[in-house]
Amino acid sequence: MCDKSQDIATVIKSLIECVPHGDDTVPLQRLYKNVFYKAPEVCDQYWQDLYSVLVRKYDGQSAMCDIYNDGYNSYQIKFNV
Repeated sequence: MCDKSQDIATVIKSLIECVPHGDDTVPLQRLYKNVFYKAPEVCDQYWQDLYSVLVRKYDGQSAMCDIYNDGYNSYQIKFNV
């Protein structure tokens, strides 16, 4: 696993822990499992997949939005995206 994948996995793990009790975590679990197999050159695009899941399944969860934004901003700085 590359450094980019590790950073994304950390954010997804935080998001999974933030999902309200009773809500479905399967979409995030799938992304979490798949990110470990991503090549560095496609990791930047993986943020779009994560964003799509968040908007579709967890719209209105401000804590999750904050986790995503903080993670993405850190990722951009760290990897000069």
